[in-house]
Amino acid sequence: MGECLVSCVDVTAILRWGVYVLSYQGKVVFVGKSKCPIVQIAAHRSLARKHMPEWITFKGVVFDCVEIFPSHPDRIDTLYADLVAALNPPAHPKPQAQAPPHLNLPIRPL
Repeated sequence: MGECLVSCVDVTAILRWGVYVLSYQGKVVFVGKSKCPIVQIAAHRSLARKHMPEWITFKGVVFDCVEIFPSHPDRIDTLYADLVAALNPPAHPKPQAQAPPHLNLPIRPL
């Protein structure tokens, strides 16, 4: 099944390493990177209308357009940084915050 049917859209890139850009009404609202962007994009969509604690850095985003920039794993960080700098999205992820002290959660480095 190497070729798509006439009415289909090839979304193979959404299953591989890449940088994704989420837009709403023609304006970029988020730039992200992932080994499998489809998972991240679905999570952004499902969390868009839920209230999450401030210390959780992954956020929901309202969007109506998705663009994928496939990337080799060795170049994904550079591509991501270049797109964030060029597009300056308002929902750009902030540096990871610490869990609130009252939760006493261990935070281990990745």
